[in-house]
Formats: sequence, C-alpha cells, structure tokens
Amino acid sequence: MAVTTRASRFAITLAIAHGLSAGAAYAQEDSSGGGTDIVVTAQRREERLLNVPLSVAAFSQDALTKSRIDDARQLQLVTPGLTFTQGAFAPAPTLRGVGTRGSQIGDESVVPQYIDGVYQSFLFGQMADFNNLQRIEVLRGPQSALYGRNAVGGAINIVTKNPSVDPSAELTVGYGRFNDRRADGYVTGGAGTLAADLAIHYRQDDGYLRDVNLNRDAGATNTLGLRSKIMLTPSDRFTLTVALAYSRTYDGVSTGNKPLDGNTVARRTFPNVLIPAGRYDIAQTAPTEIFIKQGSASAKMEYHGERVDITSITAYSRARLSGQNDSDSTPAPILLPTFTYTDRSFLQEVYANVQATDRLRGIVGAVYYTDTAENAPSQAGSVNSLGQSTLTSVNSRVRTHSYAVYGQLEYEIVPHLTAIVAGRYTSETKNFLTSSLTTNFTTGQITTIAPPLAQKTWKRFTPSGTLHFQASPTMQIYARAAQGFKSGIFNTAGVNTTPVNPETAWQYEVGLKAALSPAISLSVAAYHTRQSDVQITARDPITGASLLQNAASTHNTGGELDLFVRPAAGLNLRVGVSYMDAKFQSFPNATVTIPLTAVAPPAATPCILGTGALLGGNRSVICDVSGNPVPRTPRFTMSFSPDYTFAVGQGSVTISANAYYETKFYFDPLKRLVQPAYFMARARASWQINNNLHLAAWSENITNAHPLASLATSTTADNAIVSKPRTFGVDVGLKF
Repeated sequence: MAVTTRASRFAITLAIAHGLSAGAAYAQEDSSGGGTDIVVTAQRREERLLNVPLSVAAFSQDALTKSRIDDARQLQLVTPGLTFTQGAFAPAPTLRGVGTRGSQIGDESVVPQYIDGVYQSFLFGQMADFNNLQRIEVLRGPQSALYGRNAVGGAINIVTKNPSVDPSAELTVGYGRFNDRRADGYVTGGAGTLAADLAIHYRQDDGYLRDVNLNRDAGATNTLGLRSKIMLTPSDRFTLTVALAYSRTYDGVSTGNKPLDGNTVARRTFPNVLIPAGRYDIAQTAPTEIFIKQGSASAKMEYHGERVDITSITAYSRARLSGQNDSDSTPAPILLPTFTYTDRSFLQEVYANVQATDRLRGIVGAVYYTDTAENAPSQAGSVNSLGQSTLTSVNSRVRTHSYAVYGQLEYEIVPHLTAIVAGRYTSETKNFLTSSLTTNFTTGQITTIAPPLAQKTWKRFTPSGTLHFQASPTMQIYARAAQGFKSGIFNTAGVNTTPVNPETAWQYEVGLKAALSPAISLSVAAYHTRQSDVQITARDPITGASLLQNAASTHNTGGELDLFVRPAAGLNLRVGVSYMDAKFQSFPNATVTIPLTAVAPPAATPCILGTGALLGGNRSVICDVSGNPVPRTPRFTMSFSPDYTFAVGQGSVTISANAYYETKFYFDPLKRLVQPAYFMARARASWQINNNLHLAAWSENITNAHPLASLATSTTADNAIVSKPRTFGVDVGLKF
C-alpha cells in the first residue's frame, strides 16, 4: 500500500522494538529468525506487527497449527490474559478482566470478533472452527476508538487467505477419538486481474458425553463451513474483493448440562430422580441440541493513492439459532424450554489512511450499522423462591441503528518520541418490542404481558492516547490510556422495557519491550482498568424471571509477560504469564443464587448458606459483593509453547507442544461457584515428507484435566458442562 510503505524513518527504527510483543514471538516460525514480517491490521491499515504501538498477539496459521488451536475458545491457551468460557450457548470471552456476561439476543460481545474487517454481530455464532486462515490478531485493551462501541476488553481479528491467480489446492483429512472426522479443503486460481478461491471445512464427532437416562452417546457435533472470495485487481491502485460465507452447525455439547454437585430442583420435586454420577455423564428428559445457520456476503473496495488509501466495506449477514435445553438437567418432566433466535445485520464503513508528511499521518472513518434480532419465540422455565414452577414464552424484537465517526492522528513530536490520539463519536438507537405468556404450573395461573414499543438513544465519545519512546534501537517504552464503551441493552428475555445503562471502562497501560539479542525478546506490560456500570444477567428473586442489571464498578490491576527464546537452530521456546487482580469496587445489590436448605438462614443474613439437608435448586437473593473477584478472572495464567524442527531425509519433522496452567476463578460474584486451578497440555508431531505431503499425530488434554466449559446458575439448577477429556488422532495433508 502506498501510504504504509511511506512510514517515517522513526517508525522504521521502532520495528525491532515493536516486534517484542507476544504476537511477534509467535510469528517467528522459521529457524533463521527472519519470520517477524507478519502483517496485521490492528490500526485499520496493513502494517508490520513490528511497527504497531499496541499490545497485539498475532498468530500465523503455522503457529496455530503447531499448537492445535482450531477455534476461538482455544486461543486462551496461547494468549496471556484471555479466558474463554461459554454461557447459555454463547461464547463468553474475557480479556484483561473485561468479559461478556450476557447471552440474549440483541446483546453483543465486549471482545468482538472481526472476519476480514467485518464485524460479527451474532453472539451465538462465534465459536466455529477456524479454516482458511492467514492469521489471527488479539488486540488487548479497549479498542473502541477504531473498532467500535463494543470493543471494551479488546478485539479478535480473523484474517482469511486471499485468492491467487496461480492455481493451487490443499486437502487435509483427520481422524481422532470419539469418532472425530475432519476434512479441510482449499482451492484457488484465476487469470489476469481476476482470482477466486473456495474453502470447505467439515467436522463431525459422536460426542464425549454419555446420557445415562436415554442410554446413548451425547454431545455430538456436526459442522459444515464454506467460504469463497472473488478478487478483482484491475490496477495496482484498486482492488475489489467479494466474500461469501455459509455455515451450519449441529451442537449437542452446548446443551450437555449436568447439575453441579447434584444441585437441581428436580431433587426436591422428584426425590428418586436420576442424578448423573460420572464426570462425563448427563441424564436428560429428551435429546437436547442447538442448530445454527449463518450466511454472509461482503464487498471490500480498496484504493491506494500516493498519500491516501481509501477502504469501503459493505456487509450483510443472516443467522438463525434454534433448539431446546433441559433446564433442570434430569429426566424429571419439569423444564424443557425451546428457543428460536434470528439475526439480520447490515454494515457500511468507509475509512481513509492519510500520510500527510513524514512525521504526520492519520485515519478518518465513518460507519453505519443496523441489526434486527428476534426471539420467535423462546421459552424459559424456572422455580422461584416460593417453590412455584413457571414457564414463560417470550416473543421479542430489538432493532439497532448505530452511526459513528472516528479518527486517529499520529505525530512524531521530537526524534524518538511519538504521540497518537484517537477517538470515536457514536450515536445509537434501539427499539424494543416484547410480549410474554407465563404459565404458573403450581397455581394454574396464566399471565399475558404486552408492553408498548420502547426506544432509547445513547451517544458517547470514546478517546484514546498513546506515547511511545524509542529508548534505544532495541528497547521501547510506551504508555497508553483508552476508553471502551458498550452500548446499553434491553432485556430481550423478559418484558421489562427499561434498558440497562451503557458499560464503560478506562484502561491505563505502561510497557517495556526489549530485544535482548537476535534470539531473545521480552515484553512486559502493566495496566489498571476502571470499569463502570458493568452489565450482568441475573434472576428476579421473587418471580425467577431473567433480568439485567448494572454492577456499580470494577477495578483490575494486572500485568503480562511474554518471552521468546531461540536457544538453538530450529528450537523455539515461548512463555506467557498473566496476572490479574479484578474485583468489584462497589456492587451492593447483586442478584445471586444460594442452594436451598432445610433450614433457611436468619432473615438478617440471607446471603449465607442455611443449615440442614440440601433440598435441591437455589434461592435468589440480593447481596453486597463489593470487594469480591470479578467472575472468570483467574489470578494467574501461564503458557509454555516449545517447538523443534529438524531435517529428515528430503523433509523435516516438527515436534511441538503447549502447556497451560490457570489458577482458580469464580463463575459468580458471590464466590460460590468455583473453577479450581488446572493444568492442561497438548502435543503434536508432524512429518513433512516433501512439499506436497505431511503426516501428523497429535494429542490434546494429555493431562486429562476437566475444567468446566460452562457453568450457569438459576433457581432451577447449577448447570455445568465439563470440557472434553484426553483426545488423540492423526492428520494427513496434501498440496497440489
């Protein structure tokens, strides 16, 4: 690109120092040490990762393959500070203590995903397997100035391959435990100024769970994904890329709940109900699953001028999720809610990169985004604190219209010192229409509620600023302050038409990056985050209905260490460490759940466990959790990823591994539901026989750790999903 190749001499001098982030370390894949030229788009322009003054972890396809990272949830194994769990069929990433806690239509992730620059709005469709990758970028810290209103914790950029006029094809097939079958194909070619490609991904398994009530294997998955790009390049100044994608997913894991420690209301209403005992056992009334279909189309136009690059992105997507879930996680005929969610979105964005002088450059852009999300309908059941069982059918629709303008200015103040200021102004309007029909099975009462259309507009300016100083040719010191903003949302699972307030965060960061030698690089960062009006999903203590609330504030002080060492030719060692101390600074009215007991606690102290036998199910109460840890924020996470490549005949063998350790964390603000510390390891051995054939053997979760993939609490039950046990398999790949 014309503008990016005109980087100032100062920016070029910074190249070595900027390559010291974890992303640069992971980009160093070859034994020569010359593999640090990975290109990223962290600042809305293509540039070498070495030149980006942000905390970015970038992973090439080769690096992800060596560590067997094939979906977004597994990124936490190689990204310090990132935790990826799941809540009610939706991914729940948490980055530097800022995480997604909602799981309703119309809600959006605070660590959003982008595919080739296109914002992925559908919250439930962001766990698909990776395919056709060029690289993945994890941007740490608030990115609202350049990446939008919801990038409070950071952003995940997924960049797929561009087609080539030179014809080529790749095919990889694999087989693993639990009858895991996988096939990935890619073909590309073209002529003259036109190139096209097609990527196909297919994966199916029989599931690692066992339904002891229905006497069948459970947790099966089946995924098909298609992605194609058509690229027209009539000149070296203009490129048009049209992308089409389709995916369909059958998922039996996300509904494979079991009652944690047997805590379910079914024990109280059906004393002899079957409670699954084995770690991977479930016992449900009927088979449960979810189906997801997504389709999208986008057009990206790029003009490369002498000092101005202009990019236009137009995108449209449709998605649908349907299924059913056993809320009490037992064979008891209590609650088997069904749901259907649909989503349609349109995005139009135009931005320009301008190289004004050798010392001054900037970005200016505008974006329009609209989205329509619907329940059509969904059913949710619960048992309230009075022991009454209810089932509520909700039809709701939320429409979002968002306009924003943004910009960034970068100026070299004096030699070796550069300042960057950025900001975005957002105006967003949401319309909410809902109705419900509630049946109380205890009393027989049927209640219908249909409030009038509700509407709310939020406006916000989100700034950021960075100073970076080149202390020496191999050492970089930087300081950054940035604000993140998540729009207010309506509770689409109920009929309360009062929205929760927007969620905001300020993060302050300082860092040191140093190349100690050509074989050793080090990056150290420390940050402090102040978050306000955190949006949290809870249950009404009386009715049991789903509700949304704002926690007052959270504070998080943390740091990260990324170390890359190449002690010998072909041997790479990568170490990542994260520390977080994230707490609720003030949250006096948190709605939490506590197991029901034969003897309730005194009325003056409702936030403690009662005495006597556990009855099954929970009571919902309001407690002061100020000072408690923020959910899903482990104090320490550590990752170690070695790989070694050596020649064998006309080919080579690569042995790689990944070890990950995470200290305990909590799934709820009361510190009742805990994920104990665990250690997980994986390994892979690959034999590249020639340029066209490779064989690989792998094993995941070698330690057979069993962290919880999901844990959701309600008055009905504490529902848990255990992660997959030890697996192993083989892959065969061909290139043509």
